[in-house]
Amino acid sequence: MTDQESYLDNILSEEIILLDKDELRITANGFDASGEKGPEIDLLIENYTDSSILISGSYDRVNGYSAPDSFHPVTLLPKEKTTGKITLDRSQLDYLDILGNIHFQSILNITDSGTNEVLFDSCPISLFLNLIPETDDSSEYILEKATIHEETLADTDFVKITAIDLNTDGSFGPELNIMIENKTSEPFSFDIDSGSINDYMVDMYCDAPLIMPGTTDTKILISSNTFKQCSITNIYRMDFSIRLTQSSPDSSFSCSYPVSLKTDLPEAPDENLRTSGNVLYDTEELLIANTGIYKETPAGWGLLMYIENRTDKTITIQTKDVVINEQNSDAAINITLPPYKKTAADLTFLNSEIDTSDSDLATAKFRLFIRYPGFLETTSDYQIVF
Repeated sequence: MTDQESYLDNILSEEIILLDKDELRITANGFDASGEKGPEIDLLIENYTDSSILISGSYDRVNGYSAPDSFHPVTLLPKEKTTGKITLDRSQLDYLDILGNIHFQSILNITDSGTNEVLFDSCPISLFLNLIPETDDSSEYILEKATIHEETLADTDFVKITAIDLNTDGSFGPELNIMIENKTSEPFSFDIDSGSINDYMVDMYCDAPLIMPGTTDTKILISSNTFKQCSITNIYRMDFSIRLTQSSPDSSFSCSYPVSLKTDLPEAPDENLRTSGNVLYDTEELLIANTGIYKETPAGWGLLMYIENRTDKTITIQTKDVVINEQNSDAAINITLPPYKKTAADLTFLNSEIDTSDSDLATAKFRLFIRYPGFLETTSDYQIVF
């Protein structure tokens, strides 16, 4: 058993309480990374009521992305204890390149299974998991403390959103504390699109994806995965778009608000990734570089690529015809990059494709497919030995 496999086997060695009420308790008490459809989180569910109850999830999300049907519905008899399960779809994790920190969220609806009476409505649960163990190098990563001034992000007839402060020491990553006033009589969903820090694309999402009428104090979570990967040590600007959606018989709307927030830190772009390694593609519109940085992920070894969009257009970059050690490979990068944004993406080779006992791990060959409005190109072969 590898160190990575041993770490995953013990990731939930200590139980984590997800919901604790007088009538009901839900605890996460096990993790299986090799589930048939993806990683599985084992649950212990205890019904303390005299009713048979049905528990179902809605608004299931992984790192802010919709993940429907992750929480498996459960029916319990009165005073019964039983097991439950959350399944994280492996294809979605791979597609979204979610390999490190995972944050699962769901809104639970709990009803009497006999009468369909709602016992508890909209009970949020939340679980953080780090699938990659901390190393000596990662433990040295430090993000400089930054602050913001309180600022109104949106103020309309139906919603007011205020940024309160910034916490750079959150357990999952930096946290932007916000206050949301829902001025309507119905809940609405709250999503974050196109999040970036210092022009690097990052995962950002709201800790409360469903906003009830009235005032809600919540936070926008910013995944630290990209910070470490891109060597970002400070936050001088964050950009994102807030998307609100409400659909009910009495009220229906969908709107978006672009946001750009500056902190108290001066602008100081980090050029380490751009200048490291070998440049593969360099034009006025786009820069792609092999950083020469390799890392082990739960799926296998990853080669870190730096990509910079220099245009006012959205660019799509994909790898094609990837060959590892003269064998066709499923390793891929599939990136859609908004205007003037940067990213660091992993070209991940499965453990089965590389003999990690060999001093020369692999020779990789691939082409790049690049597309944006008015432009289409497939490059000639690139070869990387590592």
